[in-house]
Amino acid sequence: IPLRMEDEARYPGGGVAPATTLSQTPLPQEGRYINGEALQPPHAPQMEDGEADARQYGSSTSLRGTPTRAGKDAPDDVSVDVALGNPATKLRQYMILISIEQEEVPESKLAEMTSEFNAQYPDVNDQTPGYTCDATDMGCTVWRHATPNEVRAQMARNPAALSDNSYHSAMLRGAENHRWVTAMDVAIGQAQTLDDPEWRKVLIAFANWRTPFKPSESQLPGQLTLLELANFEKLSPGAQMLAQQTAYYYKTGKFPDVVSKEPPDKYVISRTRAQRAESTE
Repeated sequence: IPLRMEDEARYPGGGVAPATTLSQTPLPQEGRYINGEALQPPHAPQMEDGEADARQYGSSTSLRGTPTRAGKDAPDDVSVDVALGNPATKLRQYMILISIEQEEVPESKLAEMTSEFNAQYPDVNDQTPGYTCDATDMGCTVWRHATPNEVRAQMARNPAALSDNSYHSAMLRGAENHRWVTAMDVAIGQAQTLDDPEWRKVLIAFANWRTPFKPSESQLPGQLTLLELANFEKLSPGAQMLAQQTAYYYKTGKFPDVVSKEPPDKYVISRTRAQRAESTE
């Protein structure tokens, strides 16, 4: 089955001319192989979820993608943190004008201003990396580097922070895609196991967290239990124990003994390079 029509672009905003094709990474003859049943009902993937809202960025035109135009991606928390942590990133557009002086401000004074500002805010996200002075024939303009929280707030409104949506992993950003497709993908991945009726019974019983472990007087008519399944005894002892304790957890509310009740180890909140070099961990 052809992956796309003869005159269909390879990506939103792309063309079909030879020059356009050559500018992209060459691919072999494209095709798709369907090895599972068709979705019922059919689902058209939603690829534009997570794109920027025109109202938020003051745009008079839609920022959502179309089949012929790539949409605009708003920076998420991860991309903002990466930008803040990259010393090569140009964040001068987020600098804040402080004053215009007649003479150049010395570095010692700028350092003093940085210390005074940061002393007011214990949270590092509210502290500035420093001040700078741009000297000209007319005097010196003093700027303060924006704090991480100020950069985050401005990037949420600055159109310059937007980028073209590459649609990489776009399927995963759509809630409806997960609702209609992801569960089917998981099922197809287990297709060989599901071909065996006895193993299928075991997997379905595991998926239903209400499945009791062994027969009882309160058991519903026609309801199977884990111990009655032919292939249950073929599971490893650990898997059998986990299934048993999970069933008892649903019945009694007792937390499984196989799960550690100790709190997780503390994570490193922050550490300088010198501290990391001295550590033996």
